[in-house]
Amino acid sequence: HRADRKALGACHEITYNIGLLTSLKLPLKDTAVLTWPVSQQAQERVSQLMDWLGVGSDECVVSVHPWTSNPKKQWPLERFRMLLDRLGRTPGVRPVVIGGPAERARAGDVLPDASPKLMNLVGQLSLKELAACLRRARVVITNDSGPMHLAAAVGTPVVALFGTADAGSHPRRWGPWGSGHTVIHKPLEQITVEEVLVAAQRYLS
Repeated sequence: HRADRKALGACHEITYNIGLLTSLKLPLKDTAVLTWPVSQQAQERVSQLMDWLGVGSDECVVSVHPWTSNPKKQWPLERFRMLLDRLGRTPGVRPVVIGGPAERARAGDVLPDASPKLMNLVGQLSLKELAACLRRARVVITNDSGPMHLAAAVGTPVVALFGTADAGSHPRRWGPWGSGHTVIHKPLEQITVEEVLVAAQRYLS
């Protein structure tokens, strides 16, 4: 029997769980890269959707997930709105807002008034299609959320916004798994739109 030390946030949640499986002497594959398989059917559905929305093959899709289940982890929605406005006016970039059915009624809180390049797919994708959409993106911008982990699992880099200083919910424990991601970790009200844009631009150039 081992004491539960997860609340100390000394390592990633995946590492904790791997340790549990190891203690049970269960066989494990390579855990350095954990992937989510994207079905061919879902890829074709998302490809058709992007074609219908007029996304060019040379355009950079940037997926933005503005919500989180914990209000303490929420970057202000007005800043997401400003971010989407700036992305929509960036040449060669097509921003897409993603979210589940529960966020559909709140999508208007983050959608700029006039942004013809913006794609609103909130509540319109199945989980498999969401995985394919995240894989299609050049980068995903999000709070600490489920889509953050899904994006990392399909191999898409993430700009993750973390505000909590609590060890149990620290990005050291809950950040995107793997390499190549950018975590901005400071009080959320101190994270600026410009800072997020600069972080995202590294993946778009």
